[in-house]
Amino acid sequence: MVLTQFLSSRLKQEKQRPGTERNDLVLNKDHLPQDMHGWKQSSFEAAKPAEQLTEGQFWWTHSWIYAKPPLTAYVALDQADWTSWHELTICYQAIGWTLVDRRLVDPGEEPDNHWPTVVARLEKSTLEKATLIFSLFGQDGTPLVSPVFSIAPEKVTTTEKTITENLADRLNYRPINQNLKSGTTSHDRVIQCQVLIWHTQDLPEATLADLIDLHQQTRELFRAAWHAHHSNLVPEN
Repeated sequence: MVLTQFLSSRLKQEKQRPGTERNDLVLNKDHLPQDMHGWKQSSFEAAKPAEQLTEGQFWWTHSWIYAKPPLTAYVALDQADWTSWHELTICYQAIGWTLVDRRLVDPGEEPDNHWPTVVARLEKSTLEKATLIFSLFGQDGTPLVSPVFSIAPEKVTTTEKTITENLADRLNYRPINQNLKSGTTSHDRVIQCQVLIWHTQDLPEATLADLIDLHQQTRELFRAAWHAHHSNLVPEN
């Protein structure tokens, strides 16, 4: 089944390259505000044209850097050919990070719009630390609820493999404690929002809450931009 999924994904990529050919959303720096509750935008990186991407790359990312001294946060919208839950922590393990822990955080402010956020702590043998916060939504804007409650911390070996090969290998890693009744709905497209912050000391709870808020604000802006884009793609009856 994993092989079938992988081959199907590769065939789809051959037909539709990342970017406008795949009807991906094109963003600019002004899709996110210059100031978000004290987080100030310091840079923006647009997704590269398809012809400039690494061979085999199927993800397409627009990213911003926001600063609130002494912290700096990476904010990104990732588009690929995902049609259901994509476990981003495994991708970070594939590029050399070790997963320390992972949990779901649900502020519970919108009971009719249940959308828990994944918060994961990562580290490297070099004592680098990072906190990753991410969420996904379907092409119609439907929030995806993670079917994964926890994942065994396991570093993926990156020796003599390209980043693309390691990301493909993620299909061989199976999360544990899955709830098959939620988060498994298939969509034509699934879009991913993330915030990543690098740090040397453990983050205070107040700082973590601030980062989760930054993520929730940016994902709503991303979802609104995607909704406007997708509405233009859907033919009128």
